[in-house]
Amino acid sequence: MSAIRKASYAIFGALVLAAVYFDLDGPILGGLCSYMVLELTARAWPARWPSGAARWISVVVFAAAVGGVGWAIYLFLRQAFSVLPEIVAGLEPKLRAFVGQFGVDLPFQELDELRQAAANDLQRTARHFLDVTMIISRGFFEFALSIVIAVLCFMRGAAPRYLDNLNDALRQELYVRVRIFMESFEKVFGAQVLIAGINACLTGIFIVSVGIPHASFLVPATFLLGMAPVIGNLISNTIIVAAALGISVGRGLAALIFLVVIHKLEYILNSRIMGKKLDAPMWQTLLAILLGETMMGIPGILLAPTVLHYLKTEMQLVPFKYDS
Repeated sequence: MSAIRKASYAIFGALVLAAVYFDLDGPILGGLCSYMVLELTARAWPARWPSGAARWISVVVFAAAVGGVGWAIYLFLRQAFSVLPEIVAGLEPKLRAFVGQFGVDLPFQELDELRQAAANDLQRTARHFLDVTMIISRGFFEFALSIVIAVLCFMRGAAPRYLDNLNDALRQELYVRVRIFMESFEKVFGAQVLIAGINACLTGIFIVSVGIPHASFLVPATFLLGMAPVIGNLISNTIIVAAALGISVGRGLAALIFLVVIHKLEYILNSRIMGKKLDAPMWQTLLAILLGETMMGIPGILLAPTVLHYLKTEMQLVPFKYDS
C-alpha cells in the first residue's frame, strides 16, 4: 500500500472523528442525502442529454423536492402535536378501567399531571419548531450549508483531472475514499427506504382494516420512524398500540400481536435485504447501530450501517495473504 493511500485513510478517518467531536452528524446526513438524491435524479435522465443540462435540471428538480418535503414535514409536525395528546387522552381511561379490573390502584392524580405536562411540553415544542426564528438558528444554518455544499459538489461533475504532483495524488486518493463512502451510503439508505416502505404498507393495511384512528398520521409516522433501524420501529409500534388501546383493549392486543408477528416475518426479509447490501451478519449491524447511537444519537443510527459497509469495502480492496 502506498504512503499516499495511507495518508488518505488517516485524513478521512480524522475528518470522521472531527465530525463526531464537533457534533456535525445532522449536517453530514443532510449533505449525504442531498448528494444522493441529486445523483439518482441525474441518472434518471436519458443518456443522450448533455451532462451539464442534466445536472442543472436535476438541481431544479431537487430544489422543488426540498420545498415539497419541507412543507410536508411542517404539516406532519403540526399534525403530530395535535394527534399525540389525543392518543394519550384516549388511552388513559381505558388503562384505568383495564388495570382496575385486577384491583390495582394507580396514582390517578400523578397520571393526570403527567398527561397535562406532556401536552404542555408538546405545545412548547410545536411553537419552537414552527417559530420563524428557527431560521437563524445554528442547526438550521449548518443543515442548509450542507445542502449547498452537496449541490456545489454535484455541479462539479465527474472526477477532475489530476497532475503528477503530491497534492493531486492525495486529492485523487481522498476522492476514492469519498466515492466508496457515498456508494455505501446509497446502498444502505436505499435498502432502509425499501424496508421502511414495506413496513409502512403492511402496517397501514392493518390500521385501516382494524379501524385504528389517526391513520393519516400513523402510516407516515411508521414510514419516517422506520428509517431509523430498531429504535424507530419500537417508537412507531408504541404509538400504534397506544392508539388502538384508546379504542378498546381487544384492538390494542390485536395491534400488539400483529406488530410482533409482522416484525418477526419482516426480520427474515430485512435480513435478506440489508444483509445482501451490507454483506455482514446481523450482530455486526446491531453493534454498529449501538455504537452509532452512543456517539451521534439518531443520525448515528442511520449512518452506522453505512460506516460498517464502507469499512468492509475498504478492507476488501487491500490484498492480504496469510503466512503459511
